[in-house]
Amino acid sequence: MFAFINGRLDSIRGDSVVIDAGGVGYRLLTAPSILSRLPPVNSEVKLHTHFIVREDAHTLYGFITRDELGMFETLLSVSGVGPKAALSLVSTLQPPQFGLAVLTEDYKLISQAPGVGTKLAQKIAFELRDKMKKELAGPKGGRGASPGSGSAGDGIFAITDAAGASFVDHGKFGEAVEALIVLGCSAAEANGIVSAVYKEDAPLEDIIRSALMELGH
Repeated sequence: MFAFINGRLDSIRGDSVVIDAGGVGYRLLTAPSILSRLPPVNSEVKLHTHFIVREDAHTLYGFITRDELGMFETLLSVSGVGPKAALSLVSTLQPPQFGLAVLTEDYKLISQAPGVGTKLAQKIAFELRDKMKKELAGPKGGRGASPGSGSAGDGIFAITDAAGASFVDHGKFGEAVEALIVLGCSAAEANGIVSAVYKEDAPLEDIIRSALMELGH
C-alpha cells in the first residue's frame, strides 16, 4: 500500500518516528540503528515502508535504505520470525553481513541480535539459504550471470582463469562466487574478486570475508 513516506521529520518517539507528509502525521516503527542515523527533527526525510495489517492494529515500519527494507521483509518470510525479531536483526547486522551469515550458515552471528535465540537463528540461516539458492537457480537469479553457466543453486559456476580458459568449479570457489552474486555482484565481477583472494587452504567464510573487503563492504 505504501512504498515510502517522504516528508518532514516531526518527532522521534522511542522506537518510532512521526513524519509529516502533506499535513498528515505518519507513525513508523523502526530499528534503533535507523533512529540513530536520522537527520535532526524538522529535516526532510524519506523512509521506505512495509505495512502490516492485523485485526488489532495497522502498523507501518520504516527503513532508510531499500536493502534494509528487503532484509526485514525477507526475515518476515521465515516462520516464527515476527516484526520485533526482524527489526532487532536489521539493527544488529547490515544487509551484506546478514547475507554472508545466511550463506555460510553462521547462526552464531545471527543470534547476536537481542531476542533471537540459537534455535531461531539456525532456522533463519537454514530456510533463507535455501531460498537464496532457489532464486539464483531461477530465471531472475544470478545477476549478470552469463548464458550457459552452471546452476547457481547447485553451487556450480563457469569460471574463467587468467589465461581465459573456462572450467567448472564444484567447491569453495563456486560457493564464494555464489555468495557475492547473491550480495549484488555480477558473475564476472564475483569471479574476478574471488580469484584475487582465493586460497585453497582457507575456510569458505574467510574467502568470502576477504572478497567483501575487496568490495569495500
